[in-house]
Amino acid sequence: MEWLMYLLKVSACTVLFFAFYLLIFRKLTFFKFNRFYLLGSLFLSFVIPDLQFEIKREIIVTETNILTNVPKIRPGSNQAFQLIRPMVVEHQLQNRPEPDWDKLGFYIYGGITSMLFLVCSWRLFDLLKHTRHYVKTSDGLKLITKTEGFTNCSFFNYVFIDEKKMSNSELQVLLAHEKVHAQQYHSVDKILLMIFKAMLWFNPIVYLFDKALEQTHEYEADEITSINIGNQYYASLLLRLAVSKSDMPLIHHFVKSPIKDRIKMLFNPKSKNMKKLMYLLALPVAFGLVWLFAVEVVYAQKKSNVQIELKAMYPQVSDVRKERTKKAIKKSTKNKMLIKADPSNQAKALVPKILSFQKITGDIKNKISYMQGAIMEIGGDILKAQDVEFNQINNTITAKGASFETNGKIETGDKMIFDLNKNTHVTFKPIELEIKNKMELDPKVNYRADSVKFNKNKTMVYMFGNAEMSYSQTTLSGTNIVYDALTQSVKANDAEIFLNHKKGIKADSIFYDLKTSKVKLFGANLDR
Repeated sequence: MEWLMYLLKVSACTVLFFAFYLLIFRKLTFFKFNRFYLLGSLFLSFVIPDLQFEIKREIIVTETNILTNVPKIRPGSNQAFQLIRPMVVEHQLQNRPEPDWDKLGFYIYGGITSMLFLVCSWRLFDLLKHTRHYVKTSDGLKLITKTEGFTNCSFFNYVFIDEKKMSNSELQVLLAHEKVHAQQYHSVDKILLMIFKAMLWFNPIVYLFDKALEQTHEYEADEITSINIGNQYYASLLLRLAVSKSDMPLIHHFVKSPIKDRIKMLFNPKSKNMKKLMYLLALPVAFGLVWLFAVEVVYAQKKSNVQIELKAMYPQVSDVRKERTKKAIKKSTKNKMLIKADPSNQAKALVPKILSFQKITGDIKNKISYMQGAIMEIGGDILKAQDVEFNQINNTITAKGASFETNGKIETGDKMIFDLNKNTHVTFKPIELEIKNKMELDPKVNYRADSVKFNKNKTMVYMFGNAEMSYSQTTLSGTNIVYDALTQSVKANDAEIFLNHKKGIKADSIFYDLKTSKVKLFGANLDR
């Protein structure tokens, strides 16, 4: 939804710029300045959200010193128990495609925008048809006699007049007024606003921009025209020639804008030249929007000593169906326990059932199914996992982020491996590291990465690629690292932690909570 976020940021910029115009500039008589402020702020509203700047800053994190060595774990016996023949399970899966809301929304927006561009192009073409029939010229203006529709108005140097309803002196005043529009290229502004309205048709502020800009055009033309003929006579002419508004958006009508506002502006005292400095106040608004939408902050770090004491929790193994197990051979190890099933149950095949999943992909050649958010039934028990790999050739299930419910008890683990042939499963639980702080935490972190991003509040640091964070003599590296400055926690994927510059410990992911002083290693490799 990047396109939608961009348009929303553009709309937010238009709101702030126009609010500033209403509060500060609308009552000033520097009409040319107001004109360029309105146009410039619209252009900046489209440019600012597309800018990208990076600023480096320091944040406070904790430097740690891990003292305790992690003991090595040796695997138990790898002797196989062939109790059940491997079976291939076939599944008839129904794919329910979800609508792509991002693409659908983009098509709706693009369709409406294209339709509005076509309507504007048709109006421009219709207007250009009338310009072919001008009858005479006057001081660079091409006059077109017209008694119906839009009259007493102009488009560039084409002026549409109804001579029958005006005296010669009134006609000269009207031509002088329309000449100002032509010389100042006000019609270019009208075309630009037509484009902006087509692109931001959902934003009501852009229509207020159009109205304010048209009013500024008329104020500027009225000011220059009334210099030679006087404000009183010019105001009376505006009242006499007042007509209903035209539906043609590209022309400048002599009396289309609100007559009351134009007459009031004629008699308002001119703003002092010193007030032109007020337009510099728009710079903080622009810089504030740049800071809000275009600046990303990169955080640097400081260090202090913290001592860590490690407590390792080791993987456990339990049987899949305890009620079916009558005879067990337990091999006491630090990381697994093997269960031998009763031979009387060998004839019963353990067939898993897939109850639901969020997403599934498959390797047809190797007969492997990959599922996300899966729920499976294994011998009457329920397995729930974030990621599941079902190998139909080896008849094994590997589940990550899993919970296994059997006989009313729920077992959780970072990783579970089910051997359907042996009727056993192995549960790997995360290794926990408990930190004992002997000094006050001084949160400051050193890091480097291929790329760094931040959240809107600049409290989350996302590091991608070859990412690395260091705390004094401890270094944490991974493919991506996330640091939360508010909760003072760090999470790294495909990670490795180095203690006192010694050999590191690898893990699928590492979570470090500075507040509770605990570190968890998920899928850790402790044989290094």
